[in-house]
Formats: sequence, C-alpha cells, structure tokens
Amino acid sequence: EARDLDLPQSTRDGFTQARSSLDETKARVKLSEERIDSKLEPSIKKQYWTEAREELRRQVGTLRFDLNALASTKPKAEKKAQLA
Repeated sequence: EARDLDLPQSTRDGFTQARSSLDETKARVKLSEERIDSKLEPSIKKQYWTEAREELRRQVGTLRFDLNALASTKPKAEKKAQLA
C-alpha cells in the first residue's frame, strides 16, 4: 500500500518488489532494448527530438535501475567490474 507509513519507502515505491525477481528484471532489460530499437529510430528519422530524448531518458533510467539490481546479486569483485 503506497500510503502505509509503517512500510519502508522502497517497498511503498515498488523498488523492493521490482528487485525481487531476476527473471522479471532480465525481461525488463530486454523490453527496454526492444523499445530503444523500435521507438527511438523512427522518432529521430521524423526529427521528433523531444519525443526521442524522452524515450531515451525513460529507457536509460530503467536500464540503470535494472542493471544495478542485476549487479547486486553478484559477489563484490564481479559487482564492481559489472558496474564499471
């Protein structure tokens, strides 16, 4: 519940649930890649710069969150290399 103040903020925002399943995280990474490939190029060709910028911003934010979540499951040495 978003308004339940007894829960931590990350749980209320849905971040904890989003990090809980590696399969869902991997699926979101693939979906972001597909969206970049399918939606970004047509916007650039039409010179819809604002639309292209916003789509890229959304997907990069999703990828950053998901790649950090995937890296957090690795041992410390591998995590550092993946985040670099």
